[in-house]
Amino acid sequence: MFVIDSSVFSSIIVKDEFYSKAKNFLIKHSMLNNIAADLAYAETASTLWKHVHVYRRIPPDKHGELSEQIFSIIDSSVSKVYKLKDVLREALSNAVKYGITVYDSIYVTLAVKHKYKLATFDQKHKQKLEQQTKHNLHTEVNM
Repeated sequence: MFVIDSSVFSSIIVKDEFYSKAKNFLIKHSMLNNIAADLAYAETASTLWKHVHVYRRIPPDKHGELSEQIFSIIDSSVSKVYKLKDVLREALSNAVKYGITVYDSIYVTLAVKHKYKLATFDQKHKQKLEQQTKHNLHTEVNM
């Protein structure tokens, strides 16, 4: 079972270099009790915005249909979405303890708390978290 961070969902929305891996991962693991934080919706939307306005990879008139897909992709990929308010205190404590951002700590806290693996494409983030938390965050997404 996995905590899926926004990098996986974002790859599908913006069709970046991890698109195939993300799609295959979600198909392969769709029957598991995967979880996410509600932060994933905003972070995925922010990635879409960045690909429209900063990278200019996606035409501005396409963002509407892609933004609608954010909800369906996340909702169909996880069995539960945790509210930030239910994990924020512990995530803040872990962020201070591990020297990571609160945003990153939310996913890590869910993974450690539920003894799930973390599905992410952020290699640097993953390595730092594994070192500091001593928790196995390795996942097929990164292979």
